[in-house]
Amino acid sequence: KTDAFLLREAVVEAQMAQVQVSEDTIIFNAEAFRVAEGSMLEELIRKLPGYEIENDGTVKYNGRAVSKILVDGKEFFSEDKSIAMKNLPANMVKKVKSYEKKSDFAEMTGIDDGEEELVLDLTVKDGAKKGWFSNIDLGYGRPTQEVKYNIHNLYTVKGMLNRFKDNEHYSVILSTNNVNDKGFPGGGGGRGGGNGMNQSSMGGFSMAKNLGEEVQKNKYQFQIGGGVRFFHNDSDVQSQSASETFLTQGSANSFSNSSSLSNNESFRVNADFRFEWRPDTMTDIIFRPSVSYSKSNNASNNLSATFDKDPYETIEDKYADEGYEPLDSTWTDDSRINYNSRQSAGGSESTSVNGRLQINRKFNSKGRNLTLTLNGGYSTSESFSNSTSFTRFYRNDSTSTINRYNTTPSKTYNYNTRIMWSEPLWTATFLQLSYQFNYRYNNSDRSTYNLPDVLDNWSLPEWILPDDYERYRSEELSRFATYENMDHDITAQLRLIREKYNMNVGFTLLPQHSKMNYQYMGYNIDTVRTVFNFTPTMNFRYRWSKQTSLRIN
Repeated sequence: KTDAFLLREAVVEAQMAQVQVSEDTIIFNAEAFRVAEGSMLEELIRKLPGYEIENDGTVKYNGRAVSKILVDGKEFFSEDKSIAMKNLPANMVKKVKSYEKKSDFAEMTGIDDGEEELVLDLTVKDGAKKGWFSNIDLGYGRPTQEVKYNIHNLYTVKGMLNRFKDNEHYSVILSTNNVNDKGFPGGGGGRGGGNGMNQSSMGGFSMAKNLGEEVQKNKYQFQIGGGVRFFHNDSDVQSQSASETFLTQGSANSFSNSSSLSNNESFRVNADFRFEWRPDTMTDIIFRPSVSYSKSNNASNNLSATFDKDPYETIEDKYADEGYEPLDSTWTDDSRINYNSRQSAGGSESTSVNGRLQINRKFNSKGRNLTLTLNGGYSTSESFSNSTSFTRFYRNDSTSTINRYNTTPSKTYNYNTRIMWSEPLWTATFLQLSYQFNYRYNNSDRSTYNLPDVLDNWSLPEWILPDDYERYRSEELSRFATYENMDHDITAQLRLIREKYNMNVGFTLLPQHSKMNYQYMGYNIDTVRTVFNFTPTMNFRYRWSKQTSLRIN
């Protein structure tokens, strides 16, 4: 016959460990650090020992900059760490890991090349992997203080949508506002867009997915990852100042007034992806394409004047009923020393395309590898600037006028190819032989035009260039340059990998050929240079433990 007894409850209490150490990985238990409800990842990272976040968004751990943020081992918005810091909710994070991630070459070949990068890897809670989750912020209002220029109602719209699973993740982010917010959804440290009225928008998409069968532990037949990001900012700034400079005894004080109005607009979009294909356990192919486009425009109007008497007292005495200002161009009082009117306009547009293909083939399990790497890039850009200045010096009744226009189109392309053979000599000792060819070409053609002394063709935010500006080209101030460079890199290295230390000893032969053509101020320089460099190298790393090491290069 069975019987039962009702027991009183038992309470077990324990302090959750904040930090764990596994090999060379430092692991922080996120739940052991309290943050306010609704906080983003940035607030959590600030509480972790050893971490710091600088004003420009750089994340450092023990003084060393973090290169990338990973989510469950997969890249999140490439190298743009601020998106993760300001958008991922802190309560979705289970663990925060810091470790040195090996290069693509080291992961492909299994040979440590010593080129690691520090990453921050987030482990997502199981509960956050069961569906989609999002953050949405909306705000609308009226300015509390009127301004003379660009009065707007205020608004902010922010949102982020995420889905995380074991073998894939997707994230979408959108934001627009005119309240000087940096444009990152999710709250937390949003201010800091700059002076004046700023309208900023940004958006992006990031994804990572494993496809096909698992050919090795955590390595799938196909892996795809990458993202697209765009940014737009439009700012209007108006400023006025009046100052008095107190000079030494016996000298009259100096007075100055200035007023400025400026507009700056910029747009940028970039995309980068990573494709990896493992057709079998011995072959690995990685392709990393990227493309970017940017465009900007700016214009400003500045007035300034200096006086040897307080101009406001002069206005009260002589022009009280005429609405005069110290910067009126028709000022006639003898207290004015000089007057300056400056206008400027500029802009730029650039496009770049880059790609990297890396193929590795293992021939045995002891470290015999053949690696082929191909890189290529092309970029084109064009910028222009115009500055006009009129200065009147009242004491000697003279004037100075400058009206100058510059345009600089440029083009750059480069490619390189590298082939490397790794041969195991004996246990954990390898001989590496490699050959690399690099080619780079750059073309820049800067033209300068001294335009007529006309100041009535200005308007903000756009400036109109005269139709016949080409006839004012200055041959003395214009310049043209092309640069062409070809390098050969022949390297032999002996690589030793031991439990406590790694060492690379070798040499590099560098034949180089370059050609430059330069035309400026009537000079035409056409130079060809051929050099041969010999570079012995030694890299040594000793590890007393997984957390303490010494490097000598």
